[in-house]
Amino acid sequence: MVPPSHESDGDAPRPATAREFVRDSLRREIMSGQIGGGARLVQTRLASKYKVSTTPVREALVDLAAEGLITFDSHRGAVVSQPNMEELWEIFELRRVLEALVMEAAVPKMSDGVADRLDLMCDRMESTTSPADWVQLNREFHGVFMELCGRLKLAQFLGILHDSAVTFVAMAMGFRPEMMHAGNRDHRVMAAAARQGDVETAVACARDHMNTTMSAVKDLLPGTIQSSRV
Repeated sequence: MVPPSHESDGDAPRPATAREFVRDSLRREIMSGQIGGGARLVQTRLASKYKVSTTPVREALVDLAAEGLITFDSHRGAVVSQPNMEELWEIFELRRVLEALVMEAAVPKMSDGVADRLDLMCDRMESTTSPADWVQLNREFHGVFMELCGRLKLAQFLGILHDSAVTFVAMAMGFRPEMMHAGNRDHRVMAAAARQGDVETAVACARDHMNTTMSAVKDLLPGTIQSSRV
């Protein structure tokens, strides 16, 4: 498998390093739910899958551990993060607070062009029936506000919280597909409020939005997840 190219500052694309290629590929698969929480990531298997040596695989796993997407277990090696219910509640309580701060900073900076991007993302989320695709689009939607807020540390920390729960969210979508419809309604409200510069409505909806996900995952205990090897 040949690593894709990334655009550089110039006209010519620069080839991705093997480390970047493996890291980005694994990140997409984890965040989309293709690799579930609790899955063991075996370096030799990943090296064979991506047609690279084990060195970039090991380096990529270290990067993903720093992002909170995986953990290193003394017995099992690299494992996709799988928060327990207590940790999930903490993640979503923190997100309720931080999403509101992001909205407060981002909405006053909203332009018509960015608002158009949000509307297009809403269109794509409403047209998909794939939980994996929806989870990725959801992350991109919220990422627009993180980029726009202009508070780097806040955006980085909130991004980590999003990623920490993504395996549970993807799994919950499989059990509760109506989550997508509820989420789509919330996204439309946030997008419309952002376009209108209505900070109060955007903040209130961002806080309530967390309840949609928690209502679906609260009954999904870690023991119900089937771990696998990748």
